[in-house]
Amino acid sequence: RLLLRGAVKIRVHGNAPGSSPLQLCARGDTLPKIAYKKLLNKKYEEDHGLEIIEDLKEIEPDIYRTLKDILAATESLDELELYFNIQLESFGESIVEELVEGGNFIKLNNDNKEEYCLLYADYLLNRDIAKQFTPFRRGFYKVVSGGIIDVPFLQSDLQAEELRMLISGIEEINVQ
Repeated sequence: RLLLRGAVKIRVHGNAPGSSPLQLCARGDTLPKIAYKKLLNKKYEEDHGLEIIEDLKEIEPDIYRTLKDILAATESLDELELYFNIQLESFGESIVEELVEGGNFIKLNNDNKEEYCLLYADYLLNRDIAKQFTPFRRGFYKVVSGGIIDVPFLQSDLQAEELRMLISGIEEINVQ
């Protein structure tokens, strides 16, 4: 939902959901870096630390800052009255989703704040958009098939920024 807000808006202009990145580029826009990571099916390492939270910075800066504030907090987090769940709005209706089983009963505190922040970011960037992003990825590979993206050993080494440059080109060229 969060990741695809911009892409969904563009999606109506093309026949395939995957044509959106190309249409964005024609207009001079690009997808956020996390979208390219997800298109490449990049997984976070088991010990990724807080990299997943950094991926929120570009698309949800307020949530990013809030999670960073929680992580930096040295005073007690008990008075925030936060639990391992996330409140979303869908068609005007408030929905509460647990970040983990029993999350409605697990209170955020200083001992579990890193786990909370990682689960929160994972929910927004992965779990919440999985149904929408899978067909988007499939459409993308239908539109952008052939060439370097189809070479398996290059694809596994291809980074999100490199894919963005392949699709969008280089924004600024220094000829000096």
